[in-house]
Amino acid sequence: MSFENANWNDLKYFLALARYKRYSKAAAHLRTTHVTVANTIKRLEDTLQSRLFQQTNEGFKLTSEGATLLPVAEACERHLLTPGMNAEANQIKAPCVRIGVTEGIGNSYVAERVASWLLNTPLDMELVTLPKQLRISQRDADICITVDRPDGRNMTSQLLTPYKLGIFTSEDYIARHPQITSTQDLKNHGWVGYVDDHIFSSTLEYHKEISQDLRYTFRSTSMVSQMEAAMSGVGLAILPIYMVKDKRVKMPPGRRLVRVLPDLTFNRKYWISASNDMDRFPYIHALWHGLLKMVETDYELFMGD
Repeated sequence: MSFENANWNDLKYFLALARYKRYSKAAAHLRTTHVTVANTIKRLEDTLQSRLFQQTNEGFKLTSEGATLLPVAEACERHLLTPGMNAEANQIKAPCVRIGVTEGIGNSYVAERVASWLLNTPLDMELVTLPKQLRISQRDADICITVDRPDGRNMTSQLLTPYKLGIFTSEDYIARHPQITSTQDLKNHGWVGYVDDHIFSSTLEYHKEISQDLRYTFRSTSMVSQMEAAMSGVGLAILPIYMVKDKRVKMPPGRRLVRVLPDLTFNRKYWISASNDMDRFPYIHALWHGLLKMVETDYELFMGD
């Protein structure tokens, strides 16, 4: 298959459909209509005289010819996104970088710290906090912070920081319930936790390290909601220690979170990832190292020391 007659305007539609699998999602990403996506893909297939996609129940799947075109299109994308290669991009005074991050660290740490860092940086930023794993390989974000180490082509990743979680509940809850002195006592209390069928990573299943038979009084896909529920006194919650320490001064009396069984900790890690050609984008490179420096400075906060 010869690619010499293909152009970037068509290839970006090809990449969007390859990544998002459906016309509607590709169209939303490109800010166009699904009809435009369909017509552009048809034109590209006619130009290359090759069928690039096969439609299945799960969406559009690359054919062997499409799989051959994919790395070529991705190389074009990386080349055209390089500063100085896109004339339109040169007109943008402040480049924009998107950080994709899981909600706990996103809302409780990254948002405030990065916002302060931006005050002295000519950069616009988008912070996407979602209860799922975002992916560099699907262009969900320029930089991702996740609870699992990601894998994929054309991507680099490294440990951002280890962190610890503990068991917390409100002062009011402690006053109304028997003292907790051992792990056996934990089974006699109501719990705050995740919605089982919406847990996107096995690393979040730390409740099972206590027991498979805990009684839940409140479940949420949101770590922030879980912390609020614990502050309201509905039960015990496993929360990142940094998250509680960072917000404790703002907690009103009675709702302040106190730690239960302080010697019991759950150890986890945050990973940071970006495209492996990150060095070609100075603003992404600067934010990457800025994030690493921030968490290095706050190491004791994450480790609960």
